[in-house]
Order: sequence, then C-alpha cells, then structure tokens
Amino acid sequence: MALAAKAIQSELQAFKNVKNGEKTVDLVVNTIKDALIMGNLKPGDTLPPISAIAADMNVGISSVREALKILEALGVLEIKHGKGVSVCDGLCGNTMNPLTFQLMIIPRNVREFIEFRQAFESSASLLALQNATEEDIKIIGTIVENYLKKLNTEPNSVQDELIFHRAVLQATHNQYIIRVGETVLDLLVSSMQKSPAKQVEFEVKESHIGIYEAIRDKDEAKLIKVLEESYRGWEIKYFPNLEEVNDYDKRATTTHF
Repeated sequence: MALAAKAIQSELQAFKNVKNGEKTVDLVVNTIKDALIMGNLKPGDTLPPISAIAADMNVGISSVREALKILEALGVLEIKHGKGVSVCDGLCGNTMNPLTFQLMIIPRNVREFIEFRQAFESSASLLALQNATEEDIKIIGTIVENYLKKLNTEPNSVQDELIFHRAVLQATHNQYIIRVGETVLDLLVSSMQKSPAKQVEFEVKESHIGIYEAIRDKDEAKLIKVLEESYRGWEIKYFPNLEEVNDYDKRATTTHF
C-alpha cells in the first residue's frame, strides 16, 4: 500500500545524508540502513519510487536499483513488480543469511569455535526448555523416536542432527535466537561430516535423548549436564589430552573443521 504524501516526504528526508568517499551503491545501502535504525523506515513500509530516491540523493537510477537488489538478497527489502519496494516485515522468503558468510570466511580457531558453540547452544537450549510448548515437546520427541528407529536400518546422517537442533531452536520461540542458531548449524555441518560415523551415532543418540528428556521434564540441571558432556566430547575429539589443548592455545594456530 502506498504511503500518504506526508509520510513519503518524511521518508525522503531519510535519504539526505551523503557521505564523502562512499561508493554510490554503498551510499544508498547505508542510507537505507540508517533510515531503518533511526525509525524513518519501519517493517512493512513502502519505499518512495526508485526515481524519487535517485533524484533526492543525486545518484543514478542504476545505482539505486543495484542497492535495492542487494538489500533484497539480504532479506531487508521485498521487491514486487508493479507494486514497488517495501521493507520486509519479518524474514522475507528464502533469503541468504549474511552472518553465515561472514563467519565462514574468517580463519577457524577450533578452541574458539567450541567456546562459541557452548556459549550459544547452552543459552538457546535453556530458553527452549523454558519456552517449549506441549506441541514443541511432542515434535522433538517424535524426531528422537524416528531417529532411534532409523538407526536400526540406516547410518546416522548430518540431516538427522540438523532436524533435531532446528526443532530445539524453534522451541525457543525467539526470532533472534532462531536466526543466529541457523548460522551456528551452518558452521557445524562441516565438523559433523568429518566425524567418524559410529562415534557421531553414539554421541548424537545419547545427546538427543538427554536434551529431549530434560526439555520434557523442565529439568535444567539435567540439560546442563547433558550439554557439558557433549562439549567435552568435542574437546576430546579435537584435543585428545590437556597438554594438546594448552599447546594449541599457545601456538594460536587456526584450522578448518
């Protein structure tokens, strides 16, 4: 729905801040970002026409189009032919997660990654325990039950791990946790694929059962214990003895999972 003339005028004011030395496309992207941060643009708002944005900022229409395409790919804007451009109200479709790419291209320090996973997953799992509904618990229980049945005829797969953890994320009922959690899962995939199948099968089986039972029973102490055992398994896998951990930290080397 088009905005009223007064609202459009107010939004156009958001596109006034030109920064010297900025690339034109970056200028448009950053100005729209600033408009969102300042509240001049809000989820669901319709942007002014591309020609109006270009004229107001004194930049080319092609630069504005490119900037809008970038923001569409990032899930910030939604472009509908014949209906204009609007700010996404929530997550728009199957957009890429830029945080995933940012974390994937930095050198991976195994120790730091284990710490990152432990800090995030512990908090997310505890929140899932607190917020999980009966329906959430039923879904997680069914996933665990199906997984145990599958192990009788098929080997463990990365997909099994992802399905379980995504269900736990959904049980948090927190969009921020879910979005960041998807990034964590993306980073976990490579380490899952490189783990010995039997080792993963045992670890996953024990971990999934324990997490499910803890969430079902609202038992925080049990959940914390299960997670600690899981993280310890990761540490043993990458650092077989404490001397190796200390030596690794001293050398401050990096490696890919």
